[in-house]
Amino acid sequence: ELLELAGRSQSALGKITERINFRVQHLEVRAHAKLVAKESGRLPVQVGHLTLVVVTRVGVQGLDHPPQKLGEWLHIPEQSLAVCTNGRVFHDPLGQFTRWREHLKGFYPEDIRLKKIASRCVTIAQSGQYNFERSLNRNELFAVQYSEIKFCSDVMSLLFLLNRRYTPFYKWMHHAAKDLPVLGQQVHALILELMEEQDSGMKMKTIERICALLIDELQQEGLTDSQSDFLLDHAHSVHSRIQDKVLGERFSIIN
Repeated sequence: ELLELAGRSQSALGKITERINFRVQHLEVRAHAKLVAKESGRLPVQVGHLTLVVVTRVGVQGLDHPPQKLGEWLHIPEQSLAVCTNGRVFHDPLGQFTRWREHLKGFYPEDIRLKKIASRCVTIAQSGQYNFERSLNRNELFAVQYSEIKFCSDVMSLLFLLNRRYTPFYKWMHHAAKDLPVLGQQVHALILELMEEQDSGMKMKTIERICALLIDELQQEGLTDSQSDFLLDHAHSVHSRIQDKVLGERFSIIN
């Protein structure tokens, strides 16, 4: 949960932090719960399942204004955007944090979203539809497992982009995916099925089922004209819809 305290003095912040710590210590929580408080610009106070974040300054990647230009958006880690736009704001006396937050919740400019979707089409095809089977054939066990995890991670990244949501930190990614309105429950279940499956042949079939779902959604949204079942072939179709000349000048993969 987020508590906005931008603009407060350091002495006021110290008193508020002490008050929060005092109250948190008196909460009825599990015996092994821990209290964490660091003196920094972002002070987490955690006990059991309660987390407060005291925000003492507002800004993203050195910007003193919400991102406007495409280049500004590209330099912000997506997980940072997910942190800024999740949780609840209990107190924002200056309104500064809320203004940033509402701007960021509007999601990426469409050209950035298209660039990221095209990139995910490439990396999903590369790891899942191509390298997974090749690694199996060479009996490269590390490459097999890495390809599977990379595939799942990038599938969920694409899923969040299709839903116009920022992808959270990896430990929350799969859990959060099931609540997404577009393909969330289906992809969540198929990824779990892929992880639990022991037979490599069945794994490859599940990979193709996931890719088919994603391709169908891309087609329904009018993001691709290709009829191929290989996601790589859809990447260039998606990329061709970018309007910005600089961003769309050449195809490159971005995170």
